[in-house]
Amino acid sequence: MKQYEFSGGRVRLSQAIYVTRKEDSTIYNHLKNDFDLITITAPRQCGKTSIAFNVGEQLAEKEKFNFAFVDFRIFSRPPAEEGKIDDGVWWFRSIFKAIANELKIGLEAIDTWMEENKRQKISLTEQFFCFFSDFVRKTNEDPLLIVFDELDKLGELGYYTENFFDGLQLIFNERTQLKVSFILAGIAQPSMLLKGVILSDFKVGTLFQLPDFDTEEKTIIEWTRGLKIQDEKLRFEIGKEILTQTGGHPYLTSYLMHNFNESKGQTITDINPLIDELVINALNPQTGLSYFMAPRDFIVEGSDMPLLPWLNTGKY
Repeated sequence: MKQYEFSGGRVRLSQAIYVTRKEDSTIYNHLKNDFDLITITAPRQCGKTSIAFNVGEQLAEKEKFNFAFVDFRIFSRPPAEEGKIDDGVWWFRSIFKAIANELKIGLEAIDTWMEENKRQKISLTEQFFCFFSDFVRKTNEDPLLIVFDELDKLGELGYYTENFFDGLQLIFNERTQLKVSFILAGIAQPSMLLKGVILSDFKVGTLFQLPDFDTEEKTIIEWTRGLKIQDEKLRFEIGKEILTQTGGHPYLTSYLMHNFNESKGQTITDINPLIDELVINALNPQTGLSYFMAPRDFIVEGSDMPLLPWLNTGKY
């Protein structure tokens, strides 16, 4: 029996309970059929990474996509002793090498290629486009899906956000010829990460604001696959109660399902002590679970970003 995972990272499709949403198939079809650029936004620990990674794995398996997953948390500013180098070049080189490593392309040639670009004074935006149109395509002709996770990290990286998003738009305009799709996953919309003096926007591709899980019958059945309860009707009722208590929040739901198994609960009332424990943890700043900090983090981390209204799911 598969287990519930609630570490805050992605849910492993092959090893743990992964519950699909309608967005899974919709995003899959957008990428397969249209080489789209998908932006997935949601608060922390709501399944952004899981859906991005698992859609990528499915496209790789079924449609022969080459799939690269890049977590922006691995990047930072250049070390102080390297302060003399162009940190924009340093950062884009880091992105290119991360993608090349995922696609199993030799890394040594990237330094030479970027040095030549610098000599010819090719802008970082153009380099971003040419990395896919020239450099990657010299060695690989299969469809590509590039996932950029933890997009909010861009807010810490100076003014290179404009180069990054401008490059994405150039690629998006040629995506059918290049056979390249992207998923951008983060808390904030890309527009909130742009730092130009004049407020600008990023209306490229398709936006999905990932919802919490509902309490429809199919959803409950999928969530309760891992509950150690023999009676199907009772298992369904307990799963429905847990989803109701958590509001369908993925992390909380997995956490409660796991703890219900660990407590060897067998009735709906056995959920109550687990809820009480969550409330106590939430009120204790030393033991509070990280997901209770998500609303605070969003406000604090977004406080220096331009405020734009959130859009409904659909084309920008």
